Amino acid sequence: MLVLFQVAREKAVMNELEKIQIIQQLNKLDLQELQAYISVCETVIIKKIAVQLYNSKVKAKRTLETNQKLQYYKSLISKCY
Repeated sequence: MLVLFQVAREKAVMNELEKIQIIQQLNKLDLQELQAYISVCETVIIKKIAVQLYNSKVKAKRTLETNQKLQYYKSLISKCY
């Protein structure tokens, strides 16, 4: 029984390692490539990971754009005063 538990545990760890490797590969894709990957992906778990990563990248991009706009307006205001 202990051997079965250990095998199941090793398999679960391997699955986590595989997920990490998949995330690393998906993270290298830009938004358009990631969106295309999501549209053709057939594996549910990987698709969920890809969608979460896509949403995260979109949020990060919007945050960066907002911060850049704020910085621009701050510099304009400081030039006026």
